[in-house]
Amino acid sequence: MALLFFVLGGFIVVGKFFVQLWAGKENIEAYYLVIIMVLPSIIPLCQNVGIEIQKAMNKHVFRSIVYVIFAIINILITIIGSIHFGLIGASMGYVVAIVFANGILMNWYYYKKIQLNIKRYWIQTVKIIIPFFVSISLFLFLQLRWNVDSMGKFVLFGIGYSVTYVLVYVRFVMNKYEKDVLSRFTRSRF
Repeated sequence: MALLFFVLGGFIVVGKFFVQLWAGKENIEAYYLVIIMVLPSIIPLCQNVGIEIQKAMNKHVFRSIVYVIFAIINILITIIGSIHFGLIGASMGYVVAIVFANGILMNWYYYKKIQLNIKRYWIQTVKIIIPFFVSISLFLFLQLRWNVDSMGKFVLFGIGYSVTYVLVYVRFVMNKYEKDVLSRFTRSRF
């Protein structure tokens, strides 16, 4: 989750310039689409071990049924959303399906039927969001004064974001075991 939020945060901070450079200013909507669609995807991506546990327990029928139902809902919302709101509206079907199917129903199923301690999982992992919000907030605020509109600023903001994210992560999120591993790794390399 920390790595996924790091990459997404970097994209939020410098991605608009990248999209303009790569695809042109006329395709800037892609920047917003990536953010809208990747953010809810972090939930299922960081819980893939739950899928393997379901398979091992032979309890994956519920997941299949939920996914079929939300695939249909996704299609309906996508059609209606694209007619009324274009690409952003079309992406809402995907967002709704991911949030409800993976974020809500599968977490409920992991907790109630698979007996995974989902409450503990979220209590332990929600703090990973701290460096994400601190770093993107700081660098989006800085962009009110200095817009990322050149390769130099792109690199500077990218490095600044990365350093800030890592420092906040190490200071506020890492537990003692992780800090010890990092310390041993850096001592053995340097």
